[in-house]
Amino acid sequence: MNSKFDERDFLACCGSKKFAEEMASSGPFANLDQAVDAARDIWFNKVDVNGWLEAYAAHPRIGQNPSAKHPSDASVHVVDAQLEKRRLKSLPIELGARFNQIHLLDIT
Repeated sequence: MNSKFDERDFLACCGSKKFAEEMASSGPFANLDQAVDAARDIWFNKVDVNGWLEAYAAHPRIGQNPSAKHPSDASVHVVDAQLEKRRLKSLPIELGARFNQIHLLDIT
């Protein structure tokens, strides 16, 4: 591995600034196992609850397009969510036909 990643690289995969800073200062890593061990230690022992919340807030919401950066993009996401909901509602029928079984699911 032996690649040096900077804070921006880690911030792109985890929205916690503390995590990104700590990972950048911990590298370079000799292999994936070393990087995962460092990430686990940093996440559980150096990042506090506020950092966890910061990371979770950086992720797109369920049904939200990951590329959306602004709330004005919400109309696109509403349409995407509606299409996904229709697809999920047809899922029990598709599964029943595929496996010759009927399952009652309430997907609302």
